[in-house]
Parts: sequence; C-alpha cells; structure tokens
Amino acid sequence: SEGLGVSVMRKITLLGEGSFGLALSVCGVAESLLTRFKGRKVPLLPWLGVPIAMGVAGWLKLFVGRPRPGEVLQGLGVTLAESGRSFPSGHATIACAVAAALSIRWPRWSAFWWSVAALVGLSRIALGLHWPTDVVAGALIGCGVVSMLYWVEEGSGRLR
Repeated sequence: SEGLGVSVMRKITLLGEGSFGLALSVCGVAESLLTRFKGRKVPLLPWLGVPIAMGVAGWLKLFVGRPRPGEVLQGLGVTLAESGRSFPSGHATIACAVAAALSIRWPRWSAFWWSVAALVGLSRIALGLHWPTDVVAGALIGCGVVSMLYWVEEGSGRLR
C-alpha cells in the first residue's frame, strides 16, 4: 500500500494531464470569445498556447529521447510507473501553460495558478517520473509559448 504523500502526489499530478489542459484551453477560448462578443477586449491567443506548448513538448520528447528516472535507477529498486521519454515534462508544460493563460486572464489569482503549477512539477519529481531539469524545461516551454502568443496579440493592437 502506498503512503498518504504518494497518494496526494498522484492526485496533484492529474492537474497536468493532457485532457485536463485541453479542456481548460477550450473553456478559455470559449470564455474569451463570449466576453469579446459582449464588447470587452480580452486575450484569446494565450489559450491556444496550451495545445501548441503540448505539441512542442511532445516533439522534444521524441527528439531528445531522455530516459525516465525509473529506467536509469532500476537497479536501485525504483520502479517505472510510466513509459515514454522524460525530457521535457509534459505535465509541467501543461500546468505552466495553463497557469500562464489563467494569470493573463485573471491576474489577481496569479499566485494561486502558479502555486498549483509548481505543485504539479514537484509531484512529477516526487513520484520519480521526471528529473528536475525535465520539469524546468517543461515550465519554460509552457509559460514561454503562452507568453509569446500574448505578446503577439497585445502587439497587434487587438487588446486596445
């Protein structure tokens, strides 16, 4: 039986799942479009950054091909809980892309959004599924893609 800490980490890590990130992205696009329909100029492109960041992370996983900690440390009794490549962390990518998009849309809650994203990244390390550098790279990809799209949209004058 697994301990309480592992059980909690397994629940937290679900917040970085692809289906969850895509669902939030679709809801964000819908909310942005409805709000724009009512005449308020709110960012739309950052929400499209979530699936784009997922694609970038997925491509990098194939290109880099880094093994997960469980594969490398197998001789030490660490079991491999997930298959696939390690670098970058897709969960951290998704969690940070969502946190960035939410922070752009609702900045008052930024500390909360980023705290959740940080917990997702820490859960991936704590569960032995990623190296710390995998999580850092995923975080940079997620917030980088979303921030870049916001910068493009803001620079285009569509938000003024």
